[in-house]
Amino acid sequence: AQAHRATLLDGREVVVKVQYPEVAANYIADFDNLEIVAGFFLKESVETVKNLRIRHEYELDFRLEAENLKLCRDNAVKHGFSPKLVSLPSLVPDFPATKNVLVMEYLSGRSMQSAIDDEMNEIATVLGIKGGVKELRKQTMKALKQHFRGGGGGGDTSTIKSDFKKGEKKKGGGNEMMKSILGGEASNHDLLNSLEELSQADMSKDTPLSTKGDSSTFQ
Repeated sequence: AQAHRATLLDGREVVVKVQYPEVAANYIADFDNLEIVAGFFLKESVETVKNLRIRHEYELDFRLEAENLKLCRDNAVKHGFSPKLVSLPSLVPDFPATKNVLVMEYLSGRSMQSAIDDEMNEIATVLGIKGGVKELRKQTMKALKQHFRGGGGGGDTSTIKSDFKKGEKKKGGGNEMMKSILGGEASNHDLLNSLEELSQADMSKDTPLSTKGDSSTFQ
């Protein structure tokens, strides 16, 4: 889908999410083919594919998304998270959601992506990596490749290990996971899981997140 910022005639700013017209047909064709392939080569996976089809069909109906958005927003308010820690857009009653179009209020402020980049830049600083988030991602991928070549917990990760030692400021959460990983104490599976958690763990603890942002927040 695409999300577009718009202004109503009464001056209210909204975001209009519009589903691509060919999406539903493409999903049907893709899952039909996937079920056929699974039936030939991975018969035990056919049921999984069917369940995935049902899940994605739900996501194609923006009326269900509107119900979920309202539920999440009401729960956030009920439990005291909103508006102090997080802001969720409200629906626009004048324009009830249809299967292919969803209209919600526009929330001004920073985007989620900018919050993620700021957190990753902070992690890069703690690790002593110059170049911020871009260099951190580059060195992370380099460490992954070296780790896999080394087989298991080894691999040459001396570059990032050295950079990590330069950082005087130590924090918990994701940074401790990174320290453990780069010390060769994790399996390949743990490495991937922990690197994924690293991009989220510290942010959820130290930085109150908000869905406030430009229209890209809702894409």
